[in-house]
Amino acid sequence: MVVFFGITAIPSYAASSQVASKSLKEKIEQVKEEATAEARDIIDSEAVAAVEETNKAIALLGTDNTSEAIEALERSTGKLDILLARNPKLAFIPLSSAVEVIDVAPQNDRVLKEFRNRLKSAIDNDNYPEAREILDNMISEVRTKTVNLPLASYPEAMRKAAQLIENEQPELAKSVLQAALSTLVITEKNRPIPIINAQTELAIAMDLSQTDKDAALKLMENARRDLKLAQDFGYASGDREYAKLGKIINKIENKIESNSDVASAFSDLQSKIMDLLQRASA
Repeated sequence: MVVFFGITAIPSYAASSQVASKSLKEKIEQVKEEATAEARDIIDSEAVAAVEETNKAIALLGTDNTSEAIEALERSTGKLDILLARNPKLAFIPLSSAVEVIDVAPQNDRVLKEFRNRLKSAIDNDNYPEAREILDNMISEVRTKTVNLPLASYPEAMRKAAQLIENEQPELAKSVLQAALSTLVITEKNRPIPIINAQTELAIAMDLSQTDKDAALKLMENARRDLKLAQDFGYASGDREYAKLGKIINKIENKIESNSDVASAFSDLQSKIMDLLQRASA
């Protein structure tokens, strides 16, 4: 620690670390906003309306208003026909989405190793409740959870319910509709935070590589650790690119040490990490 005239001077790498920490938080917030916008854009209004008409039909059957219930199902079926014509190859149509940041995974290597050992033991002993609990504590991601309408079964359920109403079996029709609503499928897209962090750290390291070698190398080290964390947390853990990325980072560090140009190497590295992020965002 260097002191000038009684004032403690903050080393450049420490100041850069503070900037990086702020940038990491900002980047995660940016990814969350992008995920929210993406989720909002994929919601299909026709699918939402079809489900609303289904709920109306159930409510109308509860008051023995079968004629209006049939009208509601006709409207639902009409909207579903539009969906099928528009998306003949799609299995699911998004109805609603929610985005959240979940970052509870341990950062300490010793704790993480303990978690992994406990997880393996739980699975080996068929203790799946404990395994799920451990997995819930190994999450570090921006998660998008989407509720989807299954196009393969839902339209047929509407038609079957309408037929049952025509045959004066409203209670059975109601059961069919309630069962159809229970078949809505939840899917998730998970963007691993450690990989996002590595992207951010490498971008800052590139900016500092010619002006603050120590700070750049520290950020490279952090990026390497974050990529290892992503793999340890199970995000595309079998992806062979992790090993390749580690070697590329080593080469760039050597270039920084020797004051060589690293722009093209950084660009290639960021491209490969973006590809990894897309593969890991299942």
